[in-house]
Amino acid sequence: MFGWQFMALKSGQLAGLEVGNRTIASATRFLDRVQSGDGAYCGYLADGQEPTPTAIGLLARMYSG
Repeated sequence: MFGWQFMALKSGQLAGLEVGNRTIASATRFLDRVQSGDGAYCGYLADGQEPTPTAIGLLARMYSG
């Protein structure tokens, strides 16, 4: 669900909607919590090395700068 939620926030920003910095910071903190390998991998609810959450996590990192 995180990937869809993050994409909705990013799409809203690109459409000119105001997305609070606190919201983006919360998403970033979640990514920090589930990443492993210095950000090279992500898990679902905890750090891990699972393919799907890793792809979503890396895409979210790219979109958040």
